[in-house]
Amino acid sequence: MQLSPVFDPADPANLGYLPGLDQISSLLAQSGPLTPDLPCVLAVASLGAQPGVGLRCTTVEVNMATKGAKAPAVAAAVRGAPQLPRDGAWSVGKRASNEPAPHPLPPNAPIPLVQNSTDTSAWHFADITDVLQLGSPDTIYSFLQSTGTQKDLFEQPNIPQAGIATGSGPAPGLQLPAAPSFGDLGALLNATGLFPDIANALSLVTGAVEQIENLPSGLKYKKEYTYPLDSSTATGAKQSTLADLAKIFKLELAYADTSKGTSKPTKITLVIDPTASPRWSISITPLSLLVTIPSLSSDPLLTIIAGFDADPTKYVGGFVGDENTKPHVTNLNVQFNGVRDAIQTVFSRIEAIASFLPGGKAAGLKIGLSDGKLTVEDSFALPTLPLGLGKLSGISLDLGLAIQLPPSARNRQLLPTDQTAH
Repeated sequence: MQLSPVFDPADPANLGYLPGLDQISSLLAQSGPLTPDLPCVLAVASLGAQPGVGLRCTTVEVNMATKGAKAPAVAAAVRGAPQLPRDGAWSVGKRASNEPAPHPLPPNAPIPLVQNSTDTSAWHFADITDVLQLGSPDTIYSFLQSTGTQKDLFEQPNIPQAGIATGSGPAPGLQLPAAPSFGDLGALLNATGLFPDIANALSLVTGAVEQIENLPSGLKYKKEYTYPLDSSTATGAKQSTLADLAKIFKLELAYADTSKGTSKPTKITLVIDPTASPRWSISITPLSLLVTIPSLSSDPLLTIIAGFDADPTKYVGGFVGDENTKPHVTNLNVQFNGVRDAIQTVFSRIEAIASFLPGGKAAGLKIGLSDGKLTVEDSFALPTLPLGLGKLSGISLDLGLAIQLPPSARNRQLLPTDQTAH
């Protein structure tokens, strides 16, 4: 950066040396963007005691903005890596406005920070080419927090220069033009990249958009969201298909306690607070896992409800996780709907198929219920399978399930630490 001598365009002696936009555009078209090094750390929108948002800078970029009102224009951006907190796994993504989902940027990849000279109220993470159309940019940058089994996507974050008004006064942070998107287990199963398609993710819209506060120790954010009901499903709750093997097996996730109809829909509580312990936590409760065998019945044969409590007005646990605990499911309640007959039928059909295989021999289905434990076992021995040029021998298949039920038959809760399956 040249700080001196100062070029004064009002000085008549300098008029012949003042380049026009056409000349600057021609220069940049030949040379490409100008990117002088700028190794430093910026505190963006730092106000008095407020820390500002940290940016580990690498370069300055100078280029032409050719789209939007008042184009063309010469624009500059600072490129750097934002200092994101350690509360969960944070990363940066971007997508073209016509792409369905963001893709990840390499670690510590510098992203551009710009400000439109006609609106100095905020700094935007956006490309220089979008500085004249920040409301509808061609490239959308985003911050993403991942807890392993859920992801929260914050798109088009900007940093207000004057801070964000909160209950305790100004607190500069990250401002969001729209509510974040939430990728749960159902959406992530169908995702092939950093995040599911935006259209398939859940938009956490609850009216006003909660902003992200910036504290000296990190970012602070809290969101509570209740899943909407869905009258098009059999349960009346929003559902997501986790696995569907034609007419053989279907596994669905229902966002409610289906044993109580639609009176208890699922609620998400996400907390990011660097001043608390744990520094971040998430709970999704209650949830219902529906297991269906379509060839036997269109109704679920087995329902597992997470976040169950003996008090029907209260829910504890569910799908939970925090800074110190891996995401896990607690307080499971198991409901059987004619499951013994279904198990008998399924294994009988498998045995019938096995009996036609070379050397096939059915061992017989064994079902037992004693000391609070339900066991289902079956095995098939296939001594010899001729394969033309050779054979496979000594093959056996063991199928089984053991579920430990508590003494109280009234609740019939499944204890995760006691369940085993083959």
